[in-house]
Amino acid sequence: MPAHPRARTLAFALIAALALSAIGCGTQPPGKPTAATPEPVVQVTQGGATASPFANPRTSRSATPEVPAASRIISPTDTPSPGTPSLRTAPLPAHTRMAVADPSGLVAPSCPRPSSVFKTVAISDLANADVGPTDDSQKLQDGTNHSVAASAWAYPASQVHDWMEGRGAPPGKKIAFLTFDDGPTGVTTPQIQKILRDEGVHATFFVVGRQVNDKTAPVLRQSIADGHAVAIHSYGHDYHYLYPQRVANAQHISCDLDWARAAVRAALGLGYTSQAFRYPGGSLSWKGLAASEAAAKASGMTWIDWNSLSGDADAHWPHATPDDLVSNVFRSAQLEPAAQRNALVILNHDFFPNPKTVAALPTIIRKLKAAGYEFGIID
Repeated sequence: MPAHPRARTLAFALIAALALSAIGCGTQPPGKPTAATPEPVVQVTQGGATASPFANPRTSRSATPEVPAASRIISPTDTPSPGTPSLRTAPLPAHTRMAVADPSGLVAPSCPRPSSVFKTVAISDLANADVGPTDDSQKLQDGTNHSVAASAWAYPASQVHDWMEGRGAPPGKKIAFLTFDDGPTGVTTPQIQKILRDEGVHATFFVVGRQVNDKTAPVLRQSIADGHAVAIHSYGHDYHYLYPQRVANAQHISCDLDWARAAVRAALGLGYTSQAFRYPGGSLSWKGLAASEAAAKASGMTWIDWNSLSGDADAHWPHATPDDLVSNVFRSAQLEPAAQRNALVILNHDFFPNPKTVAALPTIIRKLKAAGYEFGIID
């Protein structure tokens, strides 16, 4: 039987942190699942959870990424492949530049730049980026992480968090929150954006601040124009810096969040803010998070984990083919209590390269629609 969704399994997270190779964003299970005969995709229903040989989605993340770490951290400078969708162009809103002493022309955090497993990108590199939405409804709604139009399908992070944790009444309808971690990248993220446009659905991108540069900032603005949410994942995704000896360092986590927000604001404007953030490694991987959670809550932010996953960065779920990823979404959801499946937060990644997620995504979306899900974003 699978582990309880709230079980804390830390050993593999430590291995990933020490190796600094797990650029994927979650925790690790206590061991690989027992090999099983492939099953047909299980549609999510209102019924009870079914037994599964697979790791629990809340405590599952890869300690051995499918592609070498070196391939995954070069994404700020990757080259779009033929057929990558073009971006809408318009001047960057004037309010993204301020008359302050900061040489980048933007408000930068006072704490030192956090340690990172990603390449360094100067915030000042973004000052002259000139791509953005043209329609007023596609522009960032000040004080949010999404466009004006996207308010119609946006849900507060605190509400999504409570739904996932089984607090209060569940939503009266099925809502799927597609989430993508570790971007933006110059190839995978636009490929995912095109699929989402073609399928007429929206998603939440949990971004890494050091992935935001003059080439990927337009990709973030495209996400806003398309009605997606841009939430915070981290600035540097460095487990050693954030969680030394597996214990959260509240000061480092707060600094990391500040730098991540600054990087995103450089791309989207000072009106940007997000209620939603996701801990690198997921909240269940680390000890001593109380202080950092209190600080985040005081600044209006709520952490968001997941209760379903494609397994695209997880060695403990089948992931040899796109069909495996499709099946994982529904199998992992079945490990949650039935009521909590009404708010399905699905973990995927838009690192580069990630062709299996790109190939699986249309089928995942169509099967979710067939199962009665609407699609929301997390404010």
